[in-house]
Amino acid sequence: MPLYDPRGQANRALIVGVSEYQYTKPSDGVPGNLPRVHENRTGLRDALRRGAVFGEEQITVCSSPTSADFEDALHRAAQDAKGLLLFYFAGHGILPVDGNRLFLQMHNARVVPGGRNAFPGAAAITYVLDELANSEAERIVVILDCCYAGNAARAWQEMGDPRKKQKILLLMSVQSNRRITAQDGGIGTPFTRELVRLLEQQGELTLHSLYAELRTRLRIMTVEGGDRQEPQAAWEPGMDVLLRPDNAAAPNATTATTTAGGDESENPPRLPRTPRRIAFTSVACLALLAVVGVGGRLIWDYVHPDPAPIAPLSPAAEENKKSFARFEDAQAGIVEWKVGVKRNQPGLSEKKGGKWIGKEIDYAKVILHALGVKKFRFVGVGTAARAQELNDRLVDIFIGTYGISPERKKGTPGNPPVIFAGPYFQTNQKIMLEHYPGSRDPSEARIRGKRKIVYSIYDIPKDARLCVVKGSSAEGYVESDKPKWLYVDHPTDYNLCVNKLDKIYDAVLTDEVILQNFKKGDKYFIAADPFTEPEQYGIGLKASNVDVKRGVCKKMNATLTERDAIYNSLGGANYSPPDLDECRGFLK
Repeated sequence: MPLYDPRGQANRALIVGVSEYQYTKPSDGVPGNLPRVHENRTGLRDALRRGAVFGEEQITVCSSPTSADFEDALHRAAQDAKGLLLFYFAGHGILPVDGNRLFLQMHNARVVPGGRNAFPGAAAITYVLDELANSEAERIVVILDCCYAGNAARAWQEMGDPRKKQKILLLMSVQSNRRITAQDGGIGTPFTRELVRLLEQQGELTLHSLYAELRTRLRIMTVEGGDRQEPQAAWEPGMDVLLRPDNAAAPNATTATTTAGGDESENPPRLPRTPRRIAFTSVACLALLAVVGVGGRLIWDYVHPDPAPIAPLSPAAEENKKSFARFEDAQAGIVEWKVGVKRNQPGLSEKKGGKWIGKEIDYAKVILHALGVKKFRFVGVGTAARAQELNDRLVDIFIGTYGISPERKKGTPGNPPVIFAGPYFQTNQKIMLEHYPGSRDPSEARIRGKRKIVYSIYDIPKDARLCVVKGSSAEGYVESDKPKWLYVDHPTDYNLCVNKLDKIYDAVLTDEVILQNFKKGDKYFIAADPFTEPEQYGIGLKASNVDVKRGVCKKMNATLTERDAIYNSLGGANYSPPDLDECRGFLK
């Protein structure tokens, strides 16, 4: 489904922020007032004014409304919206004893334990979603930043009418059953502060990109109990909405916005662009909910503050955080994980009829399924390009005859370092040659047109024409201080070597398991002796992606039976599954 562009439509934004409460006594009141919610209201209002999606007359701000005023404003916004409908709530959130339904508490909210109506003055999230779903708006987005915000996802999942459910997208600041530590007055709550900053930046912003960036920015925060705060969302795959176009112009910031339930300053203060360091004073539970018409798929995340100042992350730590966030998005089906695999390796990894097949593809699917990755795509990558494509994030992970070596882990000129999970298979390095036509000796090769018995690499004459794939372990071997040959070619793919073995090249050097699948009857043979240490295959990742590696290692350890069933046929009687040496320290 294409990106929904709401510009020029009958859009509506309803911003509800409850900063002051009528009942705050412990007997039946809410935990206290929420001063920072005032900055949330005004900051978000100003950001929407400047976004070129909502006109002044399309934005309504409700300042600490009663439940009756809120219901009226919600009904009007839903009735008037024909394009994009955005609903935002900031205030206290509360759950009943069974913990199933989230309630948003308005100015007159109370708590009556044991009463038939335990939460007078509060709006059930089921009511809010139903009211929004009845709108003629084409898209509805819900952003929830509150105590127990993630519990709204269940209400979305259980909506009965799939057509109405499809219109709604949820963005929640905290996971289900989690409380957010409230703060005294200041520059707004962490979630909304980052939300506003992102809306005010230059360049195009979609709901998908907003969600991904919020996850990254808020990952350093913690919720009550010490868990990480990780924003979450819920929407149908493929749905997205434009929140700020690339050429958004800044409207006049002094223009008043329609206000319901309270007064707002004509020229309210904007959220300052201070460094992302957040200090919290634990006072009460904060809830925020925002909805903007779009469609629904589920993702849950949390946003919580750390009481101590946060030191800036190192570039590697920041990259690790972003990569892990993308991995979690792939688990949720928000993004498509790009899985690098080798091209043109018969029996192992090749694309036929538009479909990737082979043992390495089978194993990749086992790991991806175990990791819970819902959306992924195989990407063919040449041997020499693997490290660079991982480093440039052109692929997120590489699964395909990737030999583990100290040089690859350290990096070499032109090849960034990588980290490995595994190993999962090992094979010898061997040589394939053309069998001398008509010879009964299985080890007799035709080299430069002459007969030559070859058992090992040392039997190959110096004038032989060798083929090694660029970036392979065999290339490193022939370029070291081992025997020298006058002619060594370095193409980018194994099939380029094999296809010319009886025309240009005399020998191909690489992994035995790769050569076995290229071997064509008796025309070629593989020399008996390996020429170096066995090659161990690992799953490759960008060097900084240690959190993803931890997850991969755990799933590799949990799927050893499936691994052995796939690779036993390749190793035959000599199959010896390797230990997961690269995963030591990553399995807890």
